[in-house]
Amino acid sequence: MGTRDDKSILREECAKLRAAVTGEERRAAEEKIGRYISQLVSYRHAGLLLFYMPIKSETDVLPLIVEALRRGRSVALPRCERTPGEMTFRYVSSLDELSPGAFGVREPSEDAPEVPADLLKGPDGFLIVPGLAFDKSGCRLGYGKGYYDRFLSRFGGFSAGVCFSELLYDELPHGRFDRRVNAVITERGVTLCNA
Repeated sequence: MGTRDDKSILREECAKLRAAVTGEERRAAEEKIGRYISQLVSYRHAGLLLFYMPIKSETDVLPLIVEALRRGRSVALPRCERTPGEMTFRYVSSLDELSPGAFGVREPSEDAPEVPADLLKGPDGFLIVPGLAFDKSGCRLGYGKGYYDRFLSRFGGFSAGVCFSELLYDELPHGRFDRRVNAVITERGVTLCNA
């Protein structure tokens, strides 16, 4: 079986595993993940924080976004562009600025200022990456659209994947276009990767 087939089967399994984390168990895990993120030196000192808007049963990072905005930090969220597979990050100062976009995800408007490419290439950004699963080397299992792989290929800051501990594997199937994150954060702690 090829990498693509392996990933399709895994996606189904991981989606079920992630959806099974519910109620108090989910809230406690997400709170711990948020705490681990906020304690990272690279997060605390980043000049730019790049988040995602959680959908389905993705790890909820909204409390981190709200706190970062409250503190007046520089926050950007993704917007899926008209070019297939392309996303930009746009500055936001309030969650009220978001509206449903591609795939039903709340995203910044087309008028929101885009984070300049040269800033994204530099070391000052901290990117939180969603995923169905990650492995200990930083490989990610996403939804198969390639948005984050394309973005990570031109991002120069620190990238951290977030997932529940049941979805952190020793090794995931990966292809040549897959990009690794620098760390994976679960409710059990931070795994630094070789990305």
